[in-house]
Amino acid sequence: MATARQIAANRRNATLSTGPTSDAGKAVSRRNAVRTGRAGAGVVLPDEEADRVRERVAQWGAELGPVGPLEAFYVTQLATESVRIERRQRDERVLLVQFQG
Repeated sequence: MATARQIAANRRNATLSTGPTSDAGKAVSRRNAVRTGRAGAGVVLPDEEADRVRERVAQWGAELGPVGPLEAFYVTQLATESVRIERRQRDERVLLVQFQG
């Protein structure tokens, strides 16, 4: 059982834990709960990334002219993976800046 003094110390310490304050830190922590691949139940993308995937599918679908569901699937997979790669590259840049600064 925690003493009154420990409880007071925990409350004081909790006021110091406000999370990330920089835009870069917030961008990284925003995706902490994103789970993909074998660890998750599928790809979970933030809304702006889902919009980017839909735009890319439309553009690439028009350009490549997929024939049948298999080729349409490939276009969708390619668009999804390209957005995920871009997200990882952004995250890597943010992490490099954090570690250097």
